Amino acid sequence: KNLTLLDLSRNRFSGGFTKSFQEMSSVEELVLSNNPVGGDIMSLNWQNLKCLLVLDMSNMSLTGGIPDSIAELKRLRFLGLNDNNLAGDIPPRIGALPNISAIYLNGNYLTGELKFSELFYGKMGRRFGAWNNTNLCYPIELKSTGHAPYGVKPCQQEATTLHENISDLDEKSNLGKGDLNHDSHPTVSLAFPSFASNGLCLCYIFLCELFMIALDFSLTRFAW
Repeated sequence: KNLTLLDLSRNRFSGGFTKSFQEMSSVEELVLSNNPVGGDIMSLNWQNLKCLLVLDMSNMSLTGGIPDSIAELKRLRFLGLNDNNLAGDIPPRIGALPNISAIYLNGNYLTGELKFSELFYGKMGRRFGAWNNTNLCYPIELKSTGHAPYGVKPCQQEATTLHENISDLDEKSNLGKGDLNHDSHPTVSLAFPSFASNGLCLCYIFLCELFMIALDFSLTRFAW
């Protein structure tokens, strides 16, 4: 019960977490990174680790979401959950931890809109890592403040791009219809004059041949 530091990093532990972790109420630094432990961390009562200053569970093949109970660790200074398979939204409450100085959540499958304050982003800077979460975004208004989280896209960008793509498709569709209508009328109108012109030419040739036959016949009779 007097344990303050537990560093089991860079081993080959696997099989998920045991309930015994949540009973280490005196531990201040819990470093478990780079172990293929796997499993879901949502079921553990993290609030029991009330003395925790450092929690490093990076690169552990963790699944599920980020427990909201981590926000109860008021003394926590470092949180490392990067390079796992975590999904879902990020609990906004972890941004309000009074002593937090670094949070790394990059390299997961986290989604939704980041809901931390502008003050949080200004305080953390690059020590808030959320890049390499494809479906994660931040509010568009943060872009003008200079405090946008590194490597994360603005939320409205995707919606705007989608709207622009739809508008482009509509415009091209209308242009296509216009071209089709424009081409169809001249084709019909040009076909009639072409037909009439060809018909007149045939009549003219036919009359000329009749005239030549008649002329030959006349000359033959005159010769006799």
